[in-house]
Amino acid sequence: GKVVRTPEVLRVYIGSFWDKPLDESHDCYNLFHNEAADLISDLNSLPRNSALRKINELVKRARLARVHAYIVSSLRSQMPSFMGLKKKQEKLLDDLPTQFQRVAKQHNLPTGDFPNIPRFRGILSNLELSKFPKLSDKMMNKLNQSLAQEIPALMNLISATEVVTSEKNYRSEEKRRRKPFLSTGR
Repeated sequence: GKVVRTPEVLRVYIGSFWDKPLDESHDCYNLFHNEAADLISDLNSLPRNSALRKINELVKRARLARVHAYIVSSLRSQMPSFMGLKKKQEKLLDDLPTQFQRVAKQHNLPTGDFPNIPRFRGILSNLELSKFPKLSDKMMNKLNQSLAQEIPALMNLISATEVVTSEKNYRSEEKRRRKPFLSTGR
C-alpha cells in the first residue's frame, strides 16, 4: 500500500522468461506454467474489468446526482417566497441530518448514497437555495429508468461479450500453452 497507492493487494507473477521453453523436468515447471496461465488470463480480462469499472463509476455518479437533486429540491420547496430567505436557509442547513433522513424515506434512497453532511452544508451555505431550478420529474424518470433498466442491459452486454471472447481466447491459449512467452517473430 505504500509503494503503489491502492487498497488492493498487487499480484506478483513468478515465471521463467528465457527464450527457450522450460524443461518439463525442472522442479518449478508446474508453478511457472500455472503462473504464466494466470498472467495470460488476467491480461485477457483487463478490457472487461475496465468496462466494469467505468460502468460502476457511472452508476455511482448517477446515484449521487439523483440524491443531490432530491435533497436540493426538498430544501428549495421549504424556502419562503420573499421574506426571511437567509434565516430559513440557515435553519434548513443546521437541520441537514433530519432533512437527509426525510428525503431518504420519502424517495426510498439508501443513506449510503448521501453526501458528507459538513461538506455539503459548507457548499450550500455559499449558494441561495431559492435560486435553484425546480426538479424535473421527466429528467428524474429518465435517470431512474437508466439506473433500473439501461445500465443492467449494459452489464448483460458485457457478460455476453465475455462469453464469446473467452471461447476465442481459450482456442488461442491452447496454442500458446507450451511456450507462452516465446516470441512469435513479429
